[in-house]
Amino acid sequence: MISLNVYGTFLHGWIPLVHLPLSTIEALKVSSGQPLIPSSWVLPLGILLVFVVIALVGWALQLMQAAMDQGEFSLMLAGCMVCSAAVGIATVMVMTLSGLPL
Repeated sequence: MISLNVYGTFLHGWIPLVHLPLSTIEALKVSSGQPLIPSSWVLPLGILLVFVVIALVGWALQLMQAAMDQGEFSLMLAGCMVCSAAVGIATVMVMTLSGLPL
């Protein structure tokens, strides 16, 4: 049995407000309600996010090129961070649009 405690603050610190017992199955069950994204939005959102990822990768390459030209290591790190953000967006996009659980 897994229990979920919701805490709130009062004058004397943290006090439990609600104690909700959950079984393991209930805690891991995915809601079968409405989909996260309506099916009519999947293609336009996917195309938009592909362009965002391409723009981020282009910006990362520009930062890395500036790092090589100026000899600045911090610009190279910034380029790597932007490229990592693009990979994260692409991963979440694929998981969301293909219906995989997040």
